[in-house]
Amino acid sequence: MLVLTHARHAHHVAHVQIHILGVPGPQDDRVRFGQYLVKGVRAARGLSQSGVILGQVAVPDTRQRQTRVLEQEGVIITPTTRLPAPAIPQVALPGGESDLTTLTEIMRFATPANLTGLPAISFPAGYNDAGLPTGMQALERAWQESTLLHLALAAEQIVERQSPQMHYEILAE
Repeated sequence: MLVLTHARHAHHVAHVQIHILGVPGPQDDRVRFGQYLVKGVRAARGLSQSGVILGQVAVPDTRQRQTRVLEQEGVIITPTTRLPAPAIPQVALPGGESDLTTLTEIMRFATPANLTGLPAISFPAGYNDAGLPTGMQALERAWQESTLLHLALAAEQIVERQSPQMHYEILAE
């Protein structure tokens, strides 16, 4: 759990360094950069310089910790997301919405792979009680992508697939 905490902090710092360094960026350009990044940059205003440095240190530290675990255990498998996909509110359809709290919780297990650059793959794992698809994510050491591809292929072959309730065959002839 400590690795996830370090990774989340470092991931946040990586996203907000644009503001801390004074580089012209997406402070108010929601259309070009999206609400998520704009709000993240605004949140950076509360970071101290020591917080930024700790975040920068956490990136290689997180990678080293993950590599050690992977060398001992092989593959790390987690849910792809911590929460099922939330319903999209009607008011969000025209321009989207930005809910950083929910997004952070959803992306909890993706952060370490995104941050360290270690190879990861998501594959189907079934469906929850509401009928929404669920997935698992596997993380592996660098240059071990073939293990991930074999694992994902095996999962795809055994997990029963369902068509979504709303489905459009856009590539059908």
